[in-house]
Parts: sequence; structure tokens; C-alpha cells
Amino acid sequence: MEPKIWKKVLAEISKWDTSVTLVTHGAGEPLLYPHFKELLEEASSYPNITVGFMTNAMLLTKEVSDFLLDIELDWIAFSIDGIDPSTHDSIRKGAELKKIEKNVFYLINKKMLKNKERPQLNFNMVMYPNIKGQKEEYLKKWLPVSNRITFSQFRPIGSKLLWQKDINSIKFIPCPHLFNQAVISWDGSLALCCEDIEVKVSPGSILESSLEDIFTNSDTYKEYRKYHQKGEINRLRLCSKCHIWASSIELEKKRLSIYGQDVQYIRTYSGESFLRV
Repeated sequence: MEPKIWKKVLAEISKWDTSVTLVTHGAGEPLLYPHFKELLEEASSYPNITVGFMTNAMLLTKEVSDFLLDIELDWIAFSIDGIDPSTHDSIRKGAELKKIEKNVFYLINKKMLKNKERPQLNFNMVMYPNIKGQKEEYLKKWLPVSNRITFSQFRPIGSKLLWQKDINSIKFIPCPHLFNQAVISWDGSLALCCEDIEVKVSPGSILESSLEDIFTNSDTYKEYRKYHQKGEINRLRLCSKCHIWASSIELEKKRLSIYGQDVQYIRTYSGESFLRV
């Protein structure tokens, strides 16, 4: 993404009267982006913008960690699959769990040394069939040093299905993503949803209009929202075979004490979360 694109977005949303969460990652590793520090530093300077990103932590060097602590980034989510290097490294080709853990613990220890509250640290493990048994050890390892741990349901690449049973057996709700999320691709084009990785359906470009105007007035947004509100998503190219609308529906919610930590446990169709309280 050319800096002129995200600079235009920041110039707009920084003037809004509402709080905005800026998620600075997409379908890749954000620490590979050559302008990433510049982006985070500018975005973090605006009081109404909460900024964070997800990373596999392979490129989380000491220099990067020190920078993130200095700008007081709001949050980081670590995508780490399991606690066994042999399974982790086979799933994530080119990654090294031992190096990742060394990088993450440097940030954790430096954060404690500086007595910093931010960034909040979240951990995500995808429940691949061959590492499901590592869940308890994962919790034991990371819960004491995290704000949230999420175990995401495994979905094959390209799949937007969260269950195999008849979709009509679950009460439909309009997808929240269409009403509270705007996805901006590398070239400034908007996607309707974070699941549309290739931006097959775009409501407009940030280079041609404001984000607010596209989000509010685009005919594409209006069409998709209309059919979601009617419960007729079978008419929609992106949504007819998608369960993501149900991903945030709470199936179970309770307070727990795990490994000496008080947590809020939430189970949804997309996985389980353990939030420190």
C-alpha cells in the first residue's frame, strides 16, 4: 500500500467524533511492510484511534518491540499455533516456534520492566486437528502474560463455513461486518468484508471518495445490507455460502478461574475466548 492511501484514511477518521479501531493487518504479515513503523506512529498519535495488529512474531526484533513500547501501541495479537515446535513449524512453513517465543518474551519482559500497560497482548491458536490436544498447555503457558487467548475454529483455506449442518437450523442475523467494518485493500479499493481477500466485490475506492461517503452511500453496501436485513443472503455473491455472520453469536458465557487467573470465557460458532478480568 502506498503511504498516500493510509495517510488519506487517517486524515479522515482522525477527525471523526467517534472512536475507531484501526486493525493494521490483512491477509499477510504486517511487519514485512516497509512503512509499518511510520503508519503505527502516526495512527497512534490520534486520541480517537485504537491501533493494533496481528503477527506471527518472526520479525518481532528487539528494535521493533522497543518501538512498539515507546509509541504505546494499543494491542498486538500473536498468531501462534500450539506449543510444540515440531507441529507448529510444520503448519507454519518457514517459521520457528523457538525464535517466536524468544521474541515474544523479550517484549513481555521489557513491558514489565518499563511498567507499561500497553500494548495489550492477545494470543490466537487455530485449532488444527493435529494440535487440538495442546490447548491446555497453551493456556497454561500464555494466559498469565496475556489479556486474551482465542482458540479459533479451523477452516480450510477459502472456506467460510463454521458448521456442516443445515444453515437454516440456526437463527440468522444480519452480518455485523457490513455495518461496523470497512476493509481497505492495498490499492485503496474497499472490500465489503475481511473474508473477501481478493476484493471480488468492491463498493468503491478511497482514492475517489471519502471513506464515510462510500460506507454510507455506496449502492453495493446498500444492496448487501438490504438482503441481509431481509435474511435473503442466497442472492448475494459473497454471502450465499458463508457463515461468518454468525461468528460472534455467543453460545456460552461464564466466569472461570484457570491457572490462578480470573477469566471471562466466551464460546461462539467461530471458537473460544478467554479474557482476563
